[in-house]
Amino acid sequence: MTGKGLALGWLAVGLSALAAMGSACSGHAPEFGGTSDSGGPDGVGTAFAPEGGADGAGAGDAQSDAPFHLTDASAGSSGGGGPMLTTSGKVDILIDIDNSASMGDKQAYLRAAIPDLIDGLVNPSCVDATTGAYVGASVDGVCSKGVLEYPPVRDMHIALITSSLGPRGGDACNAAAFAQPPFSNVLAHNDDQAHLVNRTLTYADGGASAVEGTLADAAPTPADEFLYWFPGAAAQDGGVSTDGGAEAGVGTPLLTTQRVEGDLAQLVEGAGVFGCGIESQLESWYRFLVQPDPYASIAVSAGTQASWVGLDTTILQQRHDLIRARPRASRARWGPIRRPTAIASPGRRTPR
Repeated sequence: MTGKGLALGWLAVGLSALAAMGSACSGHAPEFGGTSDSGGPDGVGTAFAPEGGADGAGAGDAQSDAPFHLTDASAGSSGGGGPMLTTSGKVDILIDIDNSASMGDKQAYLRAAIPDLIDGLVNPSCVDATTGAYVGASVDGVCSKGVLEYPPVRDMHIALITSSLGPRGGDACNAAAFAQPPFSNVLAHNDDQAHLVNRTLTYADGGASAVEGTLADAAPTPADEFLYWFPGAAAQDGGVSTDGGAEAGVGTPLLTTQRVEGDLAQLVEGAGVFGCGIESQLESWYRFLVQPDPYASIAVSAGTQASWVGLDTTILQQRHDLIRARPRASRARWGPIRRPTAIASPGRRTPR
């Protein structure tokens, strides 16, 4: 497999997971360990609950155990009494980058594959309506012959996290450490905490030094640190817009695929190759996408015992803003969470 094919293959795995998650979230809100008002097994309360009541709890909880029925939204009924799952024209992408020292060439493969990724989403292939055989490429989501293989994406969030989760109670991967020479003027970013990353890196000719910056298109106020592709917004100079029916609060929508591709390439390179060598590719995306109660820090006592401390509300807010597949009318909130103290040896996690 070529480098470009390898990069796209890993992206396909991530996109498939997100697509499945989005489908699952289109019905009733999942609950972790009971209701939002009482602790469940092991003291874990509801991770999130749909909006609705005075405390955000929605009506119709009696259907929480009803089976899901995948159906066409146009049918108007789920057919089996359970919550209805429908398709969405919105795509939310989270890319998890290994930013340790050996990953520079792999990141280059990924950057080279970005145009294929974006173009494949916004300009689907044209296929024969009867046989499904490929007949050509679409332009701006329109086929000159045949029909679109699937509807083009016209609303997309794209974000990036890294595999660096810091020392976690150990003595490696200091969060305050700088990169090795000749890049010692920039942080190594050993601990990105699975928070969204919007930094850029500009290397001097010959790679003798680097300058870190912030990608403006992924740094709106309030800070939703991801890219927002929404070509339906009214055109403005530079390929961006601030009106035209775009979502409120997620920054300036991008209108051109060239700008999205360029921005995403900068984010991939900005992840850097100076990060923690104890790569946590699986834990980082789990922490961002799935974990109902991501810890804020790890405290070590007596040099031998470690415990999770606090709740990382930054992740919960960023997850809420990035992933738009929401139970019930596309909205959900995070409820109270209670959990026992977890004990582990320094630098190691206790399995949950």
